[in-house]
Amino acid sequence: MKYLIRITIFALVLLLLVSVLSLYMVLRPGKLVSDTTPADLGLDYERVDFETEDGVELAGWFIPTTGGETNTTVIAMHGYPADKGNILFSVSELAEDYNLFLFDFRYLGESGGWYSTAGAKETRDLKAAVALLEDEYSQESFGLWGFSVGGAV
Repeated sequence: MKYLIRITIFALVLLLLVSVLSLYMVLRPGKLVSDTTPADLGLDYERVDFETEDGVELAGWFIPTTGGETNTTVIAMHGYPADKGNILFSVSELAEDYNLFLFDFRYLGESGGWYSTAGAKETRDLKAAVALLEDEYSQESFGLWGFSVGGAV
């Protein structure tokens, strides 16, 4: 009986450790930073650093439209655990008609932060992006394009 109790306790402790490690790996995945930039696709862009309401520094790219002036921007949001460069090829053709804004969610890519929340606090990242585009670029309307976590946000 003592042997069975010890095995059960060992199994429960092991299960707890695996669960904690799994949660840690979800909240803090390895950082991926793409080498690709809009310039690689022949697009002009401006690197933009901005801050969320809870003080997280985010990194982004503002890509002006190639088809003339517009005050409409498509905000493209990447998946988990990727970065803005990961979706650049997928959205680059939208630059013919719209400005594009790609940014790295908190903790991912080139952005700051201590951990990812897999969508829960990333809504704050989107709000900060919209505020930046309204204040600094005088954008009046927005389209949203999201993949994975970006789609959930």
